[in-house]
Amino acid sequence: MANIEMDDLFVSKDESCSSDSESFTTCHPGYMYFFVITYLHCLNKQIEEKLENTVGSNWRANNIWYGVSIDKKLLDTVFGTIKKLEKSFFASGILEKDDELRKAKFCTRGEEILPAIQHKYQHLDLRMKSYFVVAQISSKHIQLSLQQVVKLASPGEDPASIIIQDEIIDIDDVYDTLCKSIMKSLQVNCQVDYCTTHKSQEDTQCDFQSSKICSNIYRNLKPCVVELVS
Repeated sequence: MANIEMDDLFVSKDESCSSDSESFTTCHPGYMYFFVITYLHCLNKQIEEKLENTVGSNWRANNIWYGVSIDKKLLDTVFGTIKKLEKSFFASGILEKDDELRKAKFCTRGEEILPAIQHKYQHLDLRMKSYFVVAQISSKHIQLSLQQVVKLASPGEDPASIIIQDEIIDIDDVYDTLCKSIMKSLQVNCQVDYCTTHKSQEDTQCDFQSSKICSNIYRNLKPCVVELVS
């Protein structure tokens, strides 16, 4: 079998991989590793194309720094450790040995949040080996991360923490749920505090049982809820 370049895998005309062929699922570590390397290789190609379009053909002569933040669950289930993730970047060609122009910093998403927390809430006394929980709220899930302080702030250095345990709780769409609660409250109380623009409609009764009115209110309500929560 002739050797092929990685790029050739994505332009293959092999008819054996047609849509009619049977698919299968595997957890074999060899296949999983191959997929990860292939994915990172494709990502690297897209980055290089973006750099060439933005900076020009001379981008390779510039210093490039990658900041890589990864979810703990993805790190644990796919890569295992930060060290293995870093090795994958070398294997895929994103980083190259002895290349001083390309550097990368890897971290678990959420572990870099401690300096921001202490800057905003200076009264918090987070001592060495103390614990705190970070809740990251997305539209369809909440991610809870139990973190432990492993380094205190010192002149010229930020404090640091590591994630001990994290859990993802799937929930209904946050914005939809909030809008439904607001609509339910309006339907029960039937009280509307009109803004200055619509003060002239103060005596107008809103039929909250009307599907058309509810649809119009909901359509305008959701962007406001999204903005408020953000």
